[in-house]
Amino acid sequence: MVALMVSASAFSGCKKSDSDKESTGASSASDVTSTSSDMSASESETTPSATTSEAAPEKFTDTLFIRGDRDYFEPFKNPETSYCTENEGVVLPVYTQGYSGCFAYSAVTSIQAYLQKTQGVTWEADAKEIINRMYRPNAELDSGDEGLFTKIGSPDEYGGDPLGVFNALETEPLNGYVLSKMIRKLNPDVDTLKSWVREYGAPVVAISYNEGMSDAHGYPVQRYEDAAINHFLCVVGWDDDFPAEGFGFGTTASQNGAWLVHNTKAPGGVAAYYWVSYDVQFPLAAVYMATNEYSSGINLASMPAGSVDPAKGRNEASAFATVVEHEGDLGAVGIFFTEEVDDYSYTVEIFDGALEDGKLGEKLATVSGKADAAGYHLAELEEPLHVSKCTVVVHQKGLIMVEGGSQTVPQARYMVGAPTSGELEYVAKSEPGRSFFLVDGKWVDVTDPSLVEAFGVKEYTTVIGDPFMPVMFK
Repeated sequence: MVALMVSASAFSGCKKSDSDKESTGASSASDVTSTSSDMSASESETTPSATTSEAAPEKFTDTLFIRGDRDYFEPFKNPETSYCTENEGVVLPVYTQGYSGCFAYSAVTSIQAYLQKTQGVTWEADAKEIINRMYRPNAELDSGDEGLFTKIGSPDEYGGDPLGVFNALETEPLNGYVLSKMIRKLNPDVDTLKSWVREYGAPVVAISYNEGMSDAHGYPVQRYEDAAINHFLCVVGWDDDFPAEGFGFGTTASQNGAWLVHNTKAPGGVAAYYWVSYDVQFPLAAVYMATNEYSSGINLASMPAGSVDPAKGRNEASAFATVVEHEGDLGAVGIFFTEEVDDYSYTVEIFDGALEDGKLGEKLATVSGKADAAGYHLAELEEPLHVSKCTVVVHQKGLIMVEGGSQTVPQARYMVGAPTSGELEYVAKSEPGRSFFLVDGKWVDVTDPSLVEAFGVKEYTTVIGDPFMPVMFK
């Protein structure tokens, strides 16, 4: 079993220079073409344009690292051993964040890359909206709403992670798009991450913000071991030919090869683009994908604050249900696999009316499928189903995300200087008759106290809460 608790993110904010605090704009490629020896992104230099028609077409990456020693290493010279999303015509703005927010800005970049690469769609969004959906100000704590409220400080001072970003985007469209899929992998290997870059454009990775940074042969580089993780950014390319000796004085990697990463802009800080050795093991990688097929969604769970294992370790599917009261054309149901398992199969059933007295109504639709990785997936109906009140049942293996109970959560804030103490208030509300788990062949309401003991989480919580189940409408 897993303790029920709000995720006080281990992958939290990232401290930027004072000049960044109020800026959240995007820069064009020309703003970040130069990288100085102190690793800052200069806005004063640009790469000269070609002067003759015979000059070879310029790749995007030819405008980066203009101080780089091309005799020592020429990026992306060999297409057989290198790749860069932004050399394929995908245009990704470089954003400037405050002291925190990397989790939101990197998510926007990941979605932008996915939509351009797979659909040819150019999409813009304000990452601040993601932050404001994740954290609400203390002044709204008495609103009666569910969610995370900042008891100390403001929303933009708190760190976050992909789970929080996912929660902000799964039912409410952001500039017309909601999440259609989010895949995630712990400790991704080099080949997996390469395939994600090539297929999706810009996977997000967790990294140490400035550990092991250096400047070698005119290239900003990073190599470290076992550093604390405090930042999110995107991987947009790789080059197997980056020399193992090229990561700074007295530092030699165990292998050739490096990732090209796309960072938030940080004048006076870490470069907007730099190279990370293959030796660095990212503890987490995630890809965000989005769709404009759905106008709205309903999820009774406030957020995925914890998880339970109804199967108690047995290799079998668990079943949980949510009663949805909304008139519209139901098009999909969100499925979340919290961990990497050997079977990502699922079945979704939709029944007419509410689950009452342990009985389900007439079955209206069934959809089954199999996800390809841990994370979030939409189980889409072949045809939208018009409903006004229905019960949605999901069958899947592994841990089931639930909202848990209300609680106060200490969490660091990121301001001038070192991180300082903060506090969040998590508000979750479950009501009888709307969410259930199937236990020993019987439907048990999530508000039933016996469910806590049945799932073996009594020492962690007194409340299971609504299961996490986004129901999407066309």
